[in-house]
Amino acid sequence: MSGSRTERLLNLVIALRATRRGLRRDDLRRAVPQYAASPNETAFERMFERDKEDLRQIGVPIVTVRSDVLVDADDAYRIDAGAYELPAVTFTPAEVAVLGLAAHVWQQAALAVPAARALTKLKAVGASDDPQGAVDAGRDLADLVDPVVRTVERSFSPLHEALRQGHVVRFGYRRPDGQRAVRTVEPWRLVLRSGTWYLVGRDDDRAAARVFRLSRIDGPVTVVRGRRAQGAPSEAAVADALHVLSAGEGPGPAPSGPERTAVLRLAPGRGGRLRAMAVRSGDPGTSDEVRVRLHGGDPDRSDHLPTFVVEAVAATGPDVQVLEPAELVRAVDEVWRGVRERHGTPVETRGAAVAPPAGTVPAAHGPGATERLSRLLAMVPFVLRREGVTLTELAGHFEVSEKQVVKDLELLFVCGTPGHLPDDLIEADWEGGVVRIGNAEPISRPLRLTGEEAVVLLLGLRLLVDVPGPHDRDALTSATATLEALTAGQEAHVGLVPDPWGPPRHADTVTRALLGHRRLRLLYLSAGRDELAWREVDPQRVVSEQGRHYLQGHCHRAGAVRLFRLDRVVRAEVLDVVAPTAVPPPRAAGPDGGHGRVPTDPDDAAVLLRLHRGAQWVAESYPVEEVAGHDGARDVLMRVGDPARVVRLVLGLGGRAEVLSPPEVRAAVAAAAGAALDRSGGPGDVAGAEGPR
Repeated sequence: MSGSRTERLLNLVIALRATRRGLRRDDLRRAVPQYAASPNETAFERMFERDKEDLRQIGVPIVTVRSDVLVDADDAYRIDAGAYELPAVTFTPAEVAVLGLAAHVWQQAALAVPAARALTKLKAVGASDDPQGAVDAGRDLADLVDPVVRTVERSFSPLHEALRQGHVVRFGYRRPDGQRAVRTVEPWRLVLRSGTWYLVGRDDDRAAARVFRLSRIDGPVTVVRGRRAQGAPSEAAVADALHVLSAGEGPGPAPSGPERTAVLRLAPGRGGRLRAMAVRSGDPGTSDEVRVRLHGGDPDRSDHLPTFVVEAVAATGPDVQVLEPAELVRAVDEVWRGVRERHGTPVETRGAAVAPPAGTVPAAHGPGATERLSRLLAMVPFVLRREGVTLTELAGHFEVSEKQVVKDLELLFVCGTPGHLPDDLIEADWEGGVVRIGNAEPISRPLRLTGEEAVVLLLGLRLLVDVPGPHDRDALTSATATLEALTAGQEAHVGLVPDPWGPPRHADTVTRALLGHRRLRLLYLSAGRDELAWREVDPQRVVSEQGRHYLQGHCHRAGAVRLFRLDRVVRAEVLDVVAPTAVPPPRAAGPDGGHGRVPTDPDDAAVLLRLHRGAQWVAESYPVEEVAGHDGARDVLMRVGDPARVVRLVLGLGGRAEVLSPPEVRAAVAAAAGAALDRSGGPGDVAGAEGPR
């Protein structure tokens, strides 16, 4: 079915490209064999309308013209040649490689199709001097760098479509305090900031610009009938609205009052997060007594203690003892008491919803007729400009099998200009493994990128700026400049705004090790074990996802391939040891056996959490599945490789979060809080502290 539909679409494109004055509907029914075979006029009309919309969707500019200005004749159709053809551009092999990486950014997002289609169209021009070199460079780069942006929010696609169509939308929105309200919004932009998607638009209820976090949109997004957006806002208005996202992101004012430190005693090898925060004095990974900076005015006021310090100490549970100051002892004890009270008795979950198995994703559909047509419209000009291109090279360039290339060529030579006599058909030959195409003048020029395709690829390039790895920075800059010229002011119309992820820690060190095939020595904070320890790692690739950067490599301590979050690397050194080169597996587990925001393992434990006010940020910072919401609280399911990680999270949140199930994790939280309280209150030996491991 896909082949016959692609054949019909290609014949329609050729017919509309070959005509100068335009073809009326009755002309088209005779010109395209598949239309001529339609059983009746109604079937033809329905088929043509659908085909016309599909072609416009991939950027084929079909225009309506009067077939005869002297008489009242039917409308005719043709393709605008100037709007059809891609401007003259060329790319080096290195630029083709980074363009492929930019398209890869969106492979698991709602924008995957336009990104892939943009890359296919640009492959029509290929690398100006070395197409096979571009293929090899792209494959090498894909092995070493794996950047991904996800659009898991259900609201993304309808909001993106509303932006493109100029619709006003209505949706339920859950505020940070858990309260829900219905909002009517004129959408302006979808913004990716720090790995999170936001909608910027004009809120009808407040008659002002507002920013909405997509993860807080509750329920379906509906179009407001009879309302149209008032037009694109000024860039200044968008920038003013976005300013709220930047508030508080800087260092803020200098702390007032004297600088103080908390003195903490840690169980050997434990308390990794606190060790990473410690004032440097020797090796924080081995010292069992550490100091952490505190800033506050009145030393008798516990509310002047930094909240993040109190939570970090409380999360360490019985593996920490606060030696001073006394107000920190009191503050942490208060948190632990809240945890123990919440978890002191069994809980009845009363039929909480059962989540789908980890890793369950909707079944993917194979490439459709329009995607195959896009490839054909790129393949023909590519072959016409490269005498002697082989079947193997063509398959590699377009990333399909040789068998698929043969099928594409077989389809080409049954298509052609109206009449479809032997002299009208495209000539396609691959005798001896060398591909030749002729008699294809109507589709000899590459198809121009749509605004959405160009902008999505451009956003991918901009996000690559801060991704560590061996990709050519000069090629990234020049490819970005070329795409910026192609978009020519279309970014505002598409409504997507990129936000560079920011360079991670130790990016240069990691890049040097990857390029030089050298082993790395990392002082790494393991979130799962709450451990700060040295690791020796043979680096394999960089994985960047939703603004977080990971190093994937063979960990000699674990004896297996692991992922290391770069913002948890405290120190990094390149060793003078050659790291063996090997093709890494698609994705590795984290150093704790878990995956963070990378794909979850079906064997991960499922923990049902109730998040009360003050803890609902957890649902936006961790990969969770929504289960229910009631009385201002939210029940979510979190999948983790090691439940001890959840125990520490809940310990730090006091009574604001509660484990509902499984019972053994709930009991572990209560036991850890009790053990921590038993050990609190003064110096003592914590070497044998028992707690969740």
